Amino acid sequence: KQGVRRFAFDSEQELDKLTELAPGSDVYMRLAVSESGSRFSMSEKFGVSSDQAARLALKAKELGLNVVGIAFHVGSQAENSGQWRTAIAEASSVIRELEDFGVKLDFLNIGGGFPESYLDGSIPALADIAEEVKDAMEALPYAMKLYVEPGRRLVANSATLTTRVIARLE
Repeated sequence: KQGVRRFAFDSEQELDKLTELAPGSDVYMRLAVSESGSRFSMSEKFGVSSDQAARLALKAKELGLNVVGIAFHVGSQAENSGQWRTAIAEASSVIRELEDFGVKLDFLNIGGGFPESYLDGSIPALADIAEEVKDAMEALPYAMKLYVEPGRRLVANSATLTTRVIARLE
């Protein structure tokens, strides 16, 4: 009712709700990818496995929804720049499978996970992550828009709170 026309999904139940509440909407799939090497997991939060992804996307199409993309998140505080290449390769297999069914996607949202060094060690340089993403995107079956959500990397050091504990009750 408010004009929102693009929604994420990762289950049949979400597709059923979207079909009822926002028929004909643009939808994109949240893909569960490996989070090996990330300090905080996002897979408990969202994502459909790559072996179920095409089936679910085709179900969305069958329900009259317009499947326009794939999103994933490699986990928060990713410690290895290669995680994005691996995740894009996982998404690429789904993209290829959907293309076989005549579904061509508009975008790939690689989420966030871009780490920030607090005081606890080294992190991959953004340039290294960007190089991994660039190479992986070139290996996709066709050109797609790339969406990025840098999140923590932009705001992690926006404020510092210093406190002093003066008492502790037990």
